Amino acid sequence: MPGPVVMSDALWDSAGSEVERWLDRQRNSDGGWGYGPGRPSRLEPTCWGILATGSHDARVLARWPRRDGLPVEGPSGAVNIAFAGLAACTWLTASPAAGGDVDGVLHALGSAHGVRLPQSEEVQQDNSLQGWPWVSGTFTWVEPTAWCLLALKRWRRLGADASWVAERIAAGEAVLADRAIPGGGWNYGNPRVYGKVLSAFVPTTALALLALRDRPQMPVVVRGLAWLAGHRLTESSRSAMGLAAMCLDRFGADVRSLRGRLVKSLDGALRRGDTIAAAQLRAGLAGAQARDPFAI
Repeated sequence: MPGPVVMSDALWDSAGSEVERWLDRQRNSDGGWGYGPGRPSRLEPTCWGILATGSHDARVLARWPRRDGLPVEGPSGAVNIAFAGLAACTWLTASPAAGGDVDGVLHALGSAHGVRLPQSEEVQQDNSLQGWPWVSGTFTWVEPTAWCLLALKRWRRLGADASWVAERIAAGEAVLADRAIPGGGWNYGNPRVYGKVLSAFVPTTALALLALRDRPQMPVVVRGLAWLAGHRLTESSRSAMGLAAMCLDRFGADVRSLRGRLVKSLDGALRRGDTIAAAQLRAGLAGAQARDPFAI
């Protein structure tokens, strides 16, 4: 395995500015981003484009079509609850000029629940816990639970004090505690199946830790941070490294070598034209900013 790559703050800043300029050029006339250059605007890359460029103009989210109170994903009009949580986090960082009813989106997120299932000997977890699913009427998963938990905690930080917010936050934290891999980190869904402990993954672990950033003493957070620090380079995609750097930086870890790897991968990321990978790479280089969308 290659040795650590360490660079200066100036080089990180220069690389980050290059990504921002590239993303600015990819922005569509409607204010959103597609998954790649010239592609129609979609919810997930639009959110990451706003976050990565530090844009105060999130009016595109206020105009976004909705279904059952939540922004839809794509021309089908379907709702992806994880992306709706990401959109709420993004919207809450925007200036008041963004307008729209972000509170309505958050109320709709609060009403979304993963379905309860009977307990199973094959899948060893608490199936009575209700976090958030990818789509309505389905089971709870880690990533949508992390995004919606982040959104509600962010909303609470900004002044929301309804009792149901506290209840849903507690439910989301219980899900993430229950679904953690015993050795540290998170899989996409289940920690054990048929008696076998499943593998953790860098992106899901980073997102779960961001959602539990205000609970640093929780055993699953302590184990998750140790696992992520030890596995931060085991998944070499720009998205995985960007999310790992963004997460570890917010917990005060040294991410210089990880940012060095991100800079080294920059040219390839932009040539590939992957909006989300480029935006997450930028987020990993930037670290915690004053307008931190994940501050809870």
